[in-house]
Amino acid sequence: MNELKRIEIDGIDLHGLTSLFTSVVRAELSERTSNDGSEEQIFTRNEAKEFLKISLSSLERYTAEGKIPGYGIGGNIRYKKSDLIAALTPIATLKS
Repeated sequence: MNELKRIEIDGIDLHGLTSLFTSVVRAELSERTSNDGSEEQIFTRNEAKEFLKISLSSLERYTAEGKIPGYGIGGNIRYKKSDLIAALTPIATLKS
């Protein structure tokens, strides 16, 4: 019943699509590596909210408002640690 079907997207067969996907992922990973060899830390939504000590609804609101950029992959949202830190803003000290 479950038979494999041939997939073609604009003339690319499954092998070509796999090769293309692999090269794109490798390029992206290479781009995320800084000159010192360390990689940018990427967080899931739950990891990002825990890192910032905020609720998931607040994280979603800040993302929708453009205060914290989110990055999508396969329907999932990811956050860069550097963007989370950059979103933190200093506040004025309250005087008594």
